Amino acid sequence: MKNFLIITNDNKDPNHDLTDKIKKYIERKNGKAHIAAKAMDGNGGSIIPEDMEFDCVLVLGGDGTMLRAARDIMKRGIPMLGINLGTRGFLADVEKDSFEPAIDALFEGIYFIQKRMTVKGCIETSDGKKIELPPALNDITVTRQGSLHVMHVELYVNGQFLCNLGVDGILAATPTGSTGYNLSAGGPIVHPGANMIVITPICAHTLNARSIVVGPDETIEFVIAANRDGEHTNAEASSDGNKPCIMKTGDKIKIVRSEDTVSLIKLDQRSFLQTLNYKMGSSML
Repeated sequence: MKNFLIITNDNKDPNHDLTDKIKKYIERKNGKAHIAAKAMDGNGGSIIPEDMEFDCVLVLGGDGTMLRAARDIMKRGIPMLGINLGTRGFLADVEKDSFEPAIDALFEGIYFIQKRMTVKGCIETSDGKKIELPPALNDITVTRQGSLHVMHVELYVNGQFLCNLGVDGILAATPTGSTGYNLSAGGPIVHPGANMIVITPICAHTLNARSIVVGPDETIEFVIAANRDGEHTNAEASSDGNKPCIMKTGDKIKIVRSEDTVSLIKLDQRSFLQTLNYKMGSSML
């Protein structure tokens, strides 16, 4: 790898001190580095030059920056390596003080690439409109909007009714996303190499609501239902935390596996369980 695109979270590296160090280090090794400009889309996206070819995208930030970068480059199929400027950083594989040996390994071809599955969603409104959400590396969430009333969601899998849930929200997570919002909501941790989708209620108003794990090729539907008093509900659907789409009673969202994948570069043979212990500590077990 010799041609690099650098995507930086400006809040984490406000003066581009580390960004510039990395760029200069690559150039000293006779490589090329291009710093991506920011897109004015309100979501912190980046402008990826269409007329330039890159071997690798270096992402400086935390997991949120990695998710935004994945959205921006997903159609290009360029592998990503995250340099962690955040806290936990499950997706960012390299700590900021270790960027030089990491770049050396990329130049020398000492790495492997993991393909991660994504999911996509399509909102079907009660008046027949369809709104496509971009593919998500982590999760697609539906959460209540506005008042503190419980949101009622009907859950279907492959067109078959499964249950009606009173919740603050509900999500469908990939294995990669199992350590994100899914984990905070009490869902299971899944090995990122697995092929499955995890459905997890968010703050369910019952004692027996649990996550449900389905196969990667199932079709999941969340339908916004009226509450018990017949009052209508507004909700927000979001893909990887991007700008939400408003849903209301009678609307539904269909979630399926996306044909797009995200390529993450790994530099060592540390297992997922070792990474889990390193990032979260043995106190979680």
